Amino acid sequence: MGLLEASQAVIDCGQNELVLEDICRDSTAPDAWNLYATRDYTLKPHSLTRITVSGYQTRGDINVILDGSKHLLFEKNIATPSMVSTYRNGKSDVWVTNLQFRNQIIPRGMCIGQAEPLNEGHLCVISDTSGCLDEQQETSESQMNCSLMMSPELSDEQRNKLSELLRKFSGLFTKTDKSTAAKTNVKHRIFTGDHAPINQRAYRVSPTERRIIHEEVQKMLDEGIVQPSESPWSSPVVLVRKKTVVGVFASIIAS
Repeated sequence: MGLLEASQAVIDCGQNELVLEDICRDSTAPDAWNLYATRDYTLKPHSLTRITVSGYQTRGDINVILDGSKHLLFEKNIATPSMVSTYRNGKSDVWVTNLQFRNQIIPRGMCIGQAEPLNEGHLCVISDTSGCLDEQQETSESQMNCSLMMSPELSDEQRNKLSELLRKFSGLFTKTDKSTAAKTNVKHRIFTGDHAPINQRAYRVSPTERRIIHEEVQKMLDEGIVQPSESPWSSPVVLVRKKTVVGVFASIIAS
């Protein structure tokens, strides 16, 4: 039923026919016009390329809605996203994506899609919050002391560049002792192929170090940084003392 509804199916019982609407049909807006490539373009595999298209000659510059050809997408795996662009002197630039594993050619004169004048009344205005973001960034920068992350052996120029980089990405660092594991979706994976599992024995450590390892691993389990595993692969835990803070350790699970 989903296919019949999507294709606007018409069942003609008298003629014993099932008529399906072309779901790949391009836009037929009354004021739309076709866009054609102005020259030959070579698209590299899995790449995004900007090309120039032309069509109806307009007076002056107008904003238009560009809609890519669906037939070009399904027949050649060349995708053109719908976008708002400026149409200048009968030409505009569009982005096309080659979804194939090989080079593809867009010859001059190939229809890339359609364009129609943009109706400004159809646009939804979103409140500008850039000022709030700037304030948050400045607050974050002012609270961050980058000197603790820098080696004293760096030159002034290197320290300035590193300080600028750290402040730019200050949101990636925590300013408290609490874990930031819940704030990231980054996952790490090691591809082992068909290699046989490696199971290493634990290193010999003192009872005090073993207690600290147990406590640190339990903290990471509670905070969702690591999770229990039944994998045949295993590596011992390495306990590293932090130089900047006395009595604080970092547990590194080498896996």
